[in-house]
Amino acid sequence: MVRLIWFIPPPAHAVKHDKTLLLHWGFAPEWSSLYNSMPHEVQRNVEAVTRAGRPVMWRDAMAAIRAKRPGAAWPLLDEFVRLHPEEGFVFPVFGPFATEAVISCAAVPTITDFSDPRFVALAAAADEALRKIALIKHQEYRDAMRLSPREQAVLRGLGAGQSKKEIARELDIAPSSVDTYARRIFFKLQVDDRVEAVVKAVSLGLVKL
Repeated sequence: MVRLIWFIPPPAHAVKHDKTLLLHWGFAPEWSSLYNSMPHEVQRNVEAVTRAGRPVMWRDAMAAIRAKRPGAAWPLLDEFVRLHPEEGFVFPVFGPFATEAVISCAAVPTITDFSDPRFVALAAAADEALRKIALIKHQEYRDAMRLSPREQAVLRGLGAGQSKKEIARELDIAPSSVDTYARRIFFKLQVDDRVEAVVKAVSLGLVKL
């Protein structure tokens, strides 16, 4: 491979828009600078490739972008072709925990047949790498949301449909303390109500009801 960009959008990598660029190798500095300075919809382009679920040549991807958004990304695409006229391709990679990635690359000699051993080897390596990244990120995500024993007890009460007064009486704490624990739980899990909190905590294995 002579050029390679690896896009890993959330939830595997907690970034957004043009910051989805995780690995960027072999491209001209002028292109890198332009790419990061111009407004464009990286996430949208990444999702288009993952929805297609198959490799696509650069020329076809650029033609699709031009057709769907006339003029919007042309300066970016024109500069890309000027600096990197060789043929390349993009392909999706899917990992655990609803993670996905897109790899854009070029090889010499050009890969146009996706049964090419170089593509097969790259796809296998990318699949294994994304699996490892997803596992690490998922654990980091769970660690950031880990609930204390008292928070778990309060959440179990909320999940059982108990009122805050009932939870307070059962845990021998003040009702105001239940409110405090509930706010902490909602903040950690990034939810707005008890139902969302219970569903998310159970799905992540943070609490058992």
